[in-house]
Amino acid sequence: MTKRLSSRLTSGIITTLTKPDHDTRVKILQKKASEQGLLLSDEIIRYLAQRLTGDVRQMESALRCLKAKSELLKVKIDLNLAEEVLSCHVGEEPGTSMEDISKLVCRYFRIEPQVLKSKSRKKIHSYPRNIYVYLCRQYTDATLEDIGKSIDRNHSTVLYAAEVVEHKIKVDNVVKNQIGFLSERLIAGTS
Repeated sequence: MTKRLSSRLTSGIITTLTKPDHDTRVKILQKKASEQGLLLSDEIIRYLAQRLTGDVRQMESALRCLKAKSELLKVKIDLNLAEEVLSCHVGEEPGTSMEDISKLVCRYFRIEPQVLKSKSRKKIHSYPRNIYVYLCRQYTDATLEDIGKSIDRNHSTVLYAAEVVEHKIKVDNVVKNQIGFLSERLIAGTS
């Protein structure tokens, strides 16, 4: 490359492009559905955003197929139709759900699931709750609000809990090992 061309290429903004997160996928799907004249419920949009984790082309293709099938069969677009269409676009359900994580954390810490939702601030209750939040952030596409609803907390509490665990992983080998063990179980699909 010539010096001039190299200079031109490096003078712009350099950034990495990643797959869109859940909230961004929701916004993309809402915009693309509107462009195609589709009126989709929030439930269907959230379902599509959860399952369509690829790029924008995948989302556009799924919406076109959903519209075509609806028009061909002369039926209203509902969740069942969306599930049917998506079975062609994506494989099986995503591997890890918040429920899987909840079961694993409860079994590991020997607590009942309602402890995760309790208002208790005792360490024996808050620590497993924080681990649950951290793992949900790492292994699901759930929004902060979704995670918060699952444990009766708001999104800022969820964000704080995840940050607490991230910090502890850096300074405490016990926490680091626990997260490593639980992560391996989730990846292996054995909650």
